[in-house]
Amino acid sequence: MNAKQLLIGLPEAGKSTFLAALWHVTEGGRVESAMKVAAVEGDQQYLNEIRDAWSSCRPLERNRRGQDKLVSMKLVAKSDGSVVDLTLPDPAGESFSDQWELGRCLPDYVTLGREASGLLLFVNPGRIEAGLSIRDVVRAAEAARGGAASAEPAVEPRPWSPQSAGTQVQLVELIQTLRRPPMGRSYLPVAIIVSAWDQLLEPEGSPSEQLTPEEWLAQALPLLAQYLEMNTEVFPSRIYGVSAQGGDLARDRARLLDEPSPWKRVMIVGPDCDAHDLTAPLRWLLKMADPDNRGKATT
Repeated sequence: MNAKQLLIGLPEAGKSTFLAALWHVTEGGRVESAMKVAAVEGDQQYLNEIRDAWSSCRPLERNRRGQDKLVSMKLVAKSDGSVVDLTLPDPAGESFSDQWELGRCLPDYVTLGREASGLLLFVNPGRIEAGLSIRDVVRAAEAARGGAASAEPAVEPRPWSPQSAGTQVQLVELIQTLRRPPMGRSYLPVAIIVSAWDQLLEPEGSPSEQLTPEEWLAQALPLLAQYLEMNTEVFPSRIYGVSAQGGDLARDRARLLDEPSPWKRVMIVGPDCDAHDLTAPLRWLLKMADPDNRGKATT
C-alpha cells in the first residue's frame, strides 16, 4: 500500500530529531520489532546529515521556511514481510506558524493534506505557551473599568494578535483546518508525539507514579485532549511519549556519547511499543488507515 504521513508541529516541536532517529532505527534493522528500510527516494543526503548530527549529539539545524524536505521510504514489516511505501515530509515549523497567523498554506501542503493516510502531531513540553486564561481576561477587564482592587496583580491590557494564542489553541486549529476545504478530510488517524519525554520523568519516582502520555496531555493541553476525545470518528488518536535523543544535549551529552549503540538512547512509551521502536506510531497509523479498522477502539 502507498501511505503518506503528514507531520505537523510548531517550531522546535521535535520533528527533525524524530526523523533522524527513525532513519537510524529503520535503516540498519537494529530494533527487532521495528520496520526496516528497503529503499529510499528523495533527499537521502538530508537523512544522513541529520542522522550524523543526532548520533554525534550535535544540535540539528532546524528547517526554515522554504526548506521543507520530502523523503519516501519503502519499509518492510519484519513480522509478515509486507511492504509499505511511506512518504514523510519534514516541513519547517514556521510553516505552521504562518498557517495559524496568516491563514494560508502552501499548495504542496494542501496536496499532502488531501492524500495523507495519517497524521503525526508533535508537541514539545518545553515549548508550550499557555496564552491568556479566562481569569487573566476578567482581571484585565476589571482593571480597565476601574473595578475593585484585587489581591492579584492586574494583567496589562494589550491588543490581541495571533501570536498571543496558546499552543493548544493553535494545534487544534491546525487539525480543524484539515476538515475544511480545500482538504475536507472526514477521517484521518492522529498519532500525538510528545517529544523530550525524558524531561517529564521524575528521577526519584517509581514507574507507578509517572504520568502516562494520555494523562500528561489531559493535564498540559486539555483543549487538545478534549477535542480529540470528542472527534474520534474523524480523528482517532493515540498518544506516545518519545525521547528521540535520550536526554538533554547540554546537560547529558557526555552520558549520551558513552552509549556505543545510539539507537539504545531512543525511548518510546505508548500502546504496543517496544522500548526503542519508533515505528510503532507509524504501524498504528497504517493499521487505522485500513477501512476495516475504522470505528474500532483506539486503545
